[in-house]
Amino acid sequence: MEPLAKLWTGIDTMKAGYYLIYKEQQHQNLMKWLTEKKNQAALQHEPILCTDNGKPCVILPAGRPCYQFGIQQDHLTIWLNTHPATATTPNLWVEAGPKFSTTQNALQRMDDWVRTYSQQNHATITDNRLTEIHLTTDIEVDEPHRTDDYTTPAGLLYITRSKIGKQTTNSAHPTMTTYHTRGPTLETFSRGKGDLMMRIYDKQRELHHRPQKSWERTLWTNPNAKYVLRTEFQLRRDTLREFGVATTTDMQRQLPQIWAYLTEDYFTQITEPATQRSRSQTTTFWKQVQTAWQDTPPNPARRTHDPAPEATALANQAAGCLAKAIAITTPATSDPINEIMSLYDQKWQHTIKTRAKYHRMKLVAANPRNDTPSEQRTPDVTIGGHVIHIVPNAGESPLSAGASPQPGHRGYPPHSEATQ
Repeated sequence: MEPLAKLWTGIDTMKAGYYLIYKEQQHQNLMKWLTEKKNQAALQHEPILCTDNGKPCVILPAGRPCYQFGIQQDHLTIWLNTHPATATTPNLWVEAGPKFSTTQNALQRMDDWVRTYSQQNHATITDNRLTEIHLTTDIEVDEPHRTDDYTTPAGLLYITRSKIGKQTTNSAHPTMTTYHTRGPTLETFSRGKGDLMMRIYDKQRELHHRPQKSWERTLWTNPNAKYVLRTEFQLRRDTLREFGVATTTDMQRQLPQIWAYLTEDYFTQITEPATQRSRSQTTTFWKQVQTAWQDTPPNPARRTHDPAPEATALANQAAGCLAKAIAITTPATSDPINEIMSLYDQKWQHTIKTRAKYHRMKLVAANPRNDTPSEQRTPDVTIGGHVIHIVPNAGESPLSAGASPQPGHRGYPPHSEATQ
């Protein structure tokens, strides 16, 4: 398979939440108007067309979790809740599909749309959070998509990074790589899932089966191309955070570097099986993919793990769970502190010591160059003035004695042993 031409590069989908502060009277008027229109749509069991600030819009008959109102305007779907101001959850949510996202400077245009909306409704934007984005490129090729573009009897024709800091020619998680075929041709090759996923698929076949999207051919430099492969990367919130991307502005600034990471470090298609990346040759098709956003790709973005959870927060969570368990299982007249201390002495000492050892091993494995801070190794849980201290090396456990974790228990001792 050889590339013939780059047809189009851009964004396919975007989702972001915005934090707005409304003036009280204007917010009440907006909520009253939205409630009235939503009730009308609910009675008709279908969206209704109306006008908002002189522009046509569609009011949806139902909201979604945490957002009571839905509006469609300018190829955007906007979700709003009733909070005039919030510091924890965005009170305006924007979803941009292909008809909006494929336009030039789509991220900036989405920010501009929300800015105009806020001005019309006398609100102030304080922040935003980008939660999902799909980066794509369409390339014309000389033959149909086939499974042997990725695998041969001698081995795989790609190198991938299945985990941060680990690079292999074979996936550490085989179920994350899938092939969707139709007859002799390959429709979709996909890699990963959830927060980071890559798909390479036959775009012309998709448009043939979904004629409502045939307008996408107008994006191409050659609308009559016979074979077109789309390479698409889906990035969601957790992965964006690993790149240091919080806002739409962050994404605009780092997009070329993130694309370089995705097409060089995360996945690379090669000409023949190789056991080492340095000995492999990148296919001409994949070179076109790598240069989709810039003719000279920048250095790849750096992707890092989320920091270890704060020990104090985990200790407070544990205290809350213990208190609820005691409230459920003991009489109201009993002393909850004595009950907790009694259970700790009887059942939990071995379990806590063993599981603390296991979690330390995980933290060290995730951050091999940065050992876990000492203040996070042995947090004290304080309940009603009593301090429960997890002693790091007291006693023997299957893990502290050097035994390997048992399959099915994720490193924990068997259930019967842990609860005795």
